[in-house]
Amino acid sequence: MKRGLVIGTWVLIIAAAMVLLGFVRASNQESICWKLDIDISHQDQVLFVSETLLRQQIAEQMGTLEGTAMTSIQSEGIRQIVLNNPGVSDAIVHKTLDGRVHVEAHQRAPLCRIMNADGSGFYLDKEGWIIPLSSRYTAHVPVFLGALHESPKALCVEQLERDEQLDQTYLDEILKVANYVQENEFLSALADHFWIGKNGDFVMIPRIGDHEIVIGEVTDLNKKMKKLEAFYSKTVNKTNLNKYQTINLKFRDQVVCTRKPWQ
Repeated sequence: MKRGLVIGTWVLIIAAAMVLLGFVRASNQESICWKLDIDISHQDQVLFVSETLLRQQIAEQMGTLEGTAMTSIQSEGIRQIVLNNPGVSDAIVHKTLDGRVHVEAHQRAPLCRIMNADGSGFYLDKEGWIIPLSSRYTAHVPVFLGALHESPKALCVEQLERDEQLDQTYLDEILKVANYVQENEFLSALADHFWIGKNGDFVMIPRIGDHEIVIGEVTDLNKKMKKLEAFYSKTVNKTNLNKYQTINLKFRDQVVCTRKPWQ
């Protein structure tokens, strides 16, 4: 008796589940999209990728989603459209049972800004992806300028490095310096912008003091920056740094300072 009751209960549960599943499937087949939701995750409250722009890009390639049958909307197709935006690092797209398409886009975080000699430029993120400048927002990140004429034909520095014809830029060196600065608390507080000379030397312009810090090539960057940090820790409370015109890190195992002519 009890066994029969248990079996009967399970039969009813399975039957109810099948009915519910059939209802959901039928509902999905008949469901019409009535709303496209777009959420953009970002850092520092700076939006380089706008919801309006993503809506426009989706509509241009897939048409207006509102009023379209949910079964005909391809989530992966929408995801690829969103990922084609250079300011987006990742995206998740899913459809809801109540007829909404939800897009969650993750915005790239600018690491540094490149400013060419002609005034054009762009941002790089920590992985070397190129982010176009925005007329709406400016990221407060280190700026690299000087004898630069960077017009990359790729979306990522890694792609440039793999192609000998494209790898005629300073972008890989800039990326190395920018990542090093971001990961170092002392340098993050010190560095304002960087100047790259015609000879390829990197020069740091600090936030404090009226002098330049000559890094030279970015080889042995860790050793050079440790020399700089040691120099500052020993002299900042004993010497007026404004009397120096340059602090040169190019020489092995030493820091060479040049005084200003009038000091």
